[in-house]
Amino acid sequence: MTFGDVNRRASSGITEEAHVASQLGSARVLAEALTFFERTLPISSSCFYWINAESHAVHLQLRELDAVWLNAYREEFHRYDPLHPRRWRADCGRVTSFDGTLRTTNCDIRNYIDNFLLPQNTPYQAEIYFWQRDRMIAGISLLRTSDLGAFGADEIQFIQSVLPLVDLSFSLLPEARCQTASFRS
Repeated sequence: MTFGDVNRRASSGITEEAHVASQLGSARVLAEALTFFERTLPISSSCFYWINAESHAVHLQLRELDAVWLNAYREEFHRYDPLHPRRWRADCGRVTSFDGTLRTTNCDIRNYIDNFLLPQNTPYQAEIYFWQRDRMIAGISLLRTSDLGAFGADEIQFIQSVLPLVDLSFSLLPEARCQTASFRS
């Protein structure tokens, strides 16, 4: 936490305890959303993560993913990930999917597919981005093995239809009520 964070919180009347409670509440909302998607869609693995000020995924919670691949992602493959948060803008939408079986001539994406996704047998990915005001704050990755196949348009539409409920959950958190934080749809 920076001095500026403490000053902003102090000037807005938000105590450190309220901020910690809000962070824990936010993590729970994301974990519950992830669990919901895992129970309603065929998923082989998943994770949720926070986005830092430099637009990198931090504090990842992995489900059915080997930590070896997380280390490889952090060390190398985040540079090639076409769905990496720093490559995404609010006007691009909140949910997208990626099919690692499609042909591409882009060397970076090809490297990501051939040396990261395919060795894990997770060529299919859906990504969900969460925004607060004008900043991306979190994301959820849903991954599928080859036998489960790509995410269909109806599944992406289903994910999008659930997001207002996740946003509502965020808005009911103590800090969100104090600051009237809004999440983009």
